[in-house]
Amino acid sequence: DYKEEQQQELEALESIYFDEFEKINDDPPSFRILVESQDPYEDLGDDEQHDIIRCYLYIEYPSTYPEVKPVMEIQDYEGLDESDINSLLEELDQAAEENIGMGMVFTLSSQLKETIDNLVVERKEQKEREEEERIKREEEEERKKHEGTKVTVESFLAWKAKFDQEQKELEEENQMKQKKKNEFKKIKSVLTGRQLFEQDTTLLDSDKAFAEEGDVEVDLALFEDEMENLDISDEEDEDE
Repeated sequence: DYKEEQQQELEALESIYFDEFEKINDDPPSFRILVESQDPYEDLGDDEQHDIIRCYLYIEYPSTYPEVKPVMEIQDYEGLDESDINSLLEELDQAAEENIGMGMVFTLSSQLKETIDNLVVERKEQKEREEEERIKREEEEERKKHEGTKVTVESFLAWKAKFDQEQKELEEENQMKQKKKNEFKKIKSVLTGRQLFEQDTTLLDSDKAFAEEGDVEVDLALFEDEMENLDISDEEDEDE
């Protein structure tokens, strides 16, 4: 009798899971069980907070269960994405297929819990690997900063050729500047005053600026003391 088998399994599941068991309907019989991952490092004294996965395994009995697979869903999940859900349902479906003909909900629930526990461990190990890789990259970058660029025969010859070329260009530039200075000194030594004046336009500009200033006022009071000390009597007598 399918109904009797279903009722016996329901009573057993309710006593096993107690608060984690939630009855939904009587006809068709449906319920769900809370499945939560356990921190696999809790007993090792690891105080680090790890991901917790929590979900409900929803079960609905078809009329001929357990000769057919139950309807299964994963509801109200935390710490899982759609890809995880699809993968978990595939595993549950395969397990249900292997247990047709007998009460299987406890087996399905246990497998689901084992899978999400393993998923927590995998995620922790993945984080540890990523952290190790990050530290290695930082150490490698720091080592390269202090190590500098490795010098090979080819790289040294290339650097030497570039350095020699730069020095040659710099020397030629300095020689050209010195040559121009010498030529200017030579020309300047034979120029007349007028030629210098015509060549140096700053002289013309300075005279022009002076001319544009106009009359310049002179404060005669500044010279009164000096004029009083001058002896001009002889000159006046001579004029008479």
